[in-house]
This record gives sequence, C-alpha cells and structure tokens, in this order.
Amino acid sequence: MKTKLFTLLLAVAASVGTLFASNTSVDGIWYNFDDGNLTAEVTFQENKCYEHLDRYSGEVVIPASVTYNSKTYSVTSIGDGAFYGCTGLTSIEAPNSVTSIGYRVFQNCRSLTSVTIPNSAASADDWIYGGCINLTSVVVPANTFNIEEGDWSRLTHSLQSVTFTSGELTYNVLGVLARSYKTLTSLDVSGVSNTELADEAFKNFYNLQSLVLPANLTKIGYMSVAECVSLLSIDIPASVTEIAARAFENCRSLNTITFGGQASAVPGRNATATSASQLQTIGNWAFYNCHELQNLTIPEGVTSIGDGAFYGCTYLEELALPASIQSIGDNTFALCAKLNKIIVNAPVPPSIQAKTFFDVKRQIPVYVPDASVNAYQDDAYWQEFDIQGISNMPQGIDQIESSSLQGGDRGRLILHNGQVLILRGEKTYTVTGQEVR
Repeated sequence: MKTKLFTLLLAVAASVGTLFASNTSVDGIWYNFDDGNLTAEVTFQENKCYEHLDRYSGEVVIPASVTYNSKTYSVTSIGDGAFYGCTGLTSIEAPNSVTSIGYRVFQNCRSLTSVTIPNSAASADDWIYGGCINLTSVVVPANTFNIEEGDWSRLTHSLQSVTFTSGELTYNVLGVLARSYKTLTSLDVSGVSNTELADEAFKNFYNLQSLVLPANLTKIGYMSVAECVSLLSIDIPASVTEIAARAFENCRSLNTITFGGQASAVPGRNATATSASQLQTIGNWAFYNCHELQNLTIPEGVTSIGDGAFYGCTYLEELALPASIQSIGDNTFALCAKLNKIIVNAPVPPSIQAKTFFDVKRQIPVYVPDASVNAYQDDAYWQEFDIQGISNMPQGIDQIESSSLQGGDRGRLILHNGQVLILRGEKTYTVTGQEVR
C-alpha cells in the first residue's frame, strides 16, 4: 500500500514540480533554510514523502520568523505540497511575512475548516484548496480562489465566512463563492481591486447577513446583491457613484443603509448625509421590498432616484432628501404607508410622478427650505402634502416627566412629532402598548 501511495505522490510531484522536503523541525514545523537570505520555507519531513500525509494535524500557526542554530530566519514561503493530504489538519494561519505559496499546499486536507493567509501572498496553483471539502472560514487573497470552472466540483460548498484581503473578484472567484450561496453568512471583499461589482455577483446568497463591499467601488451592478433576504445592513462605499437597477431588490431584512459611513439616522432640521459619498444615481427598483428600513437619509450629490427604488419599504418612517435631488421616479416610495415626515432640502422642487408616493398619507408634513415653500405649494404633486418651512420643524425629542408611570421601572414618557410614546429598555411603545418599529 505504501509503495502505491509513494508512486502516486511521485506522480503528483512530477506534475507540479519538485517537492522540497527537510530534515529540520522547529516547534513541530518543518523548514528549508536559506542561509544566504536568512529566509525559511515551510515544508514536510525529508524521506517521509508518503508518510507526511498526517505529519501535521490540529491547528497550525506558522510564525513570522524562526530561530535555528543561533540564526533567525524570516518565514517567507509555504513550499509545494507542504500540507498535502494532512487529513488531521483543522486550521492553518500564515503570517504577513509569507509572500509565496506553492503547488497543492492544502490539497486533500479533508478536515481543514479555517485558513488565514496574508494579503501579500501569491499562489501559483489552481489546486491549492482541492479536496478541502469541509472548509468553512477563509481570510485569503482572492487570487488563491482563481480556480477553473471544471474544478469547482472538487471544492467545498459549505463556506460560512470569507474575507478577501487582496486580489480581484473574477468570474471564477465569484463562481467558487456561488457554490456556498446556501451557507455563506459573512462576506468581506473590501480588500479586492474591483471598481465595479458584477451583475448578479452575490444574488440569492439567502443566508448572508454581513457584507463589506470593495473600498474603491464606483458601481454596484444589476441585481448584484438581490434576494439576499438575510442581509441586515449595508455601507455603500463613498466612491460609489451609481447603484444600478434592482441592486438590492428584496433584501427584506435590510434595516440600515449608510453612505460612506454616514448612517441614516433619524433626520433632523438640517438632515442630509454629510459624508464624502460620491453617489449620484439610484437605479430603478434598487431597494425594492427592503421593508425593514425605518429611516433613510439620501446623501448630498444624488440627483435622481429611479422608479420603484424604495417601493414596498413598508416600515419606512422618516425620509430626508438632499439639496441636489432633481428627479424622483414613479412608485419610488409607493406603499411606504408609515412615512410620517419628509424633509426635502432641494430649493427647486424635484420632479415627481402621480404615484411616486402612492399610499403615503398626504396629511404628513413635508419640510422644505423656507424660501421654497410657495414653489412646492404650487407644484401639481407636492402640493398634496402639508408643505412647511424647515424652520417650523420640531427639534429632537422633548422628554416629559415620567412620575406618572407607576409601579417600578415601567419606562418614561416622551413626546416625538406630537405623539406621546413610552420608552422601556431598548423598545418604544405607544400609550396603548403597541411596539413602535
């Protein structure tokens, strides 16, 4: 049996290059040392080629440097087949000093669940994770996932947490991620170089709760995050200028949208996102049916919001629009029946359609620049609302004495937009006991 296995590994060696083994072990890790450059390469034990399959097991943490014979070496590489077939290996963590990863380094490590590789590392092999069928968590450069489509079937489909520290989201990388669309809950691609998020890139990742987008992104593509029904919040990078049609369609758990780090807090008298956001357009149906969203402040610089962009955001209560806004499409805020206040900072009334605010109560106040009140009141569609100057808007929340609440810590009364509410712990209730979402 050993002879057959040895022959097999020789064949592997022939197909991927020379496997450099070593007789030097420090703290349970085998190295090749380069005395001239004082660098070290992680490898496996010399003359134990077929036995090294289980040489490493459990959790392995590779140090950034290692001392041997009174010399200190920087660990800069993981050699060909270093952990090949180590069926007992469960996790591997490489230091930032590693810049090179060889052929089939983790191939057939069937128990491997976690891999951490620095963003400086480069891999020369499509088979680096081949046979790692239980891999659930990776913090790696995206280029280590640049795996040919024909080999996807040999990879895990159970990834739960992925962080790409560098590289590019290529078609193949996205294809590998898509294999885990049922299990992926956390995805951080902030380190990749992409400036556009591809159409349907993460569509239907229905257990995804956390997503961090590329830091230099300029466009979020068509349906790129659509149907991510478990996604809780999203920060649109400041560099994004366009959110394409249906980009976040049916992300029905989405409760917070930030633009360049500026949260959509409860709008105040001068509410506008003052972040460095470069966003200009929000496409048709971009946030359709994101009904958990309660407060929305569109950042300054946005000039147009497309048809149905926030259609069905049924829990949306407060909305602030920037001075730059020029047009709002048909059905954009349709079915946002809980809206109780709108702030429009635009001095010229932005164009709206007959159904832009379909099913929104016309009795709610719309606060506009004081000098523009008449212009809004003369507009065919804006005039349907209670148009008021921004200076008339109540400031903040006025607290009322809570002595009337008897029987221990039963909360405190507040007055918000003319409505008496009860604060109890982290929840807010009406005086009739109904929780305010």
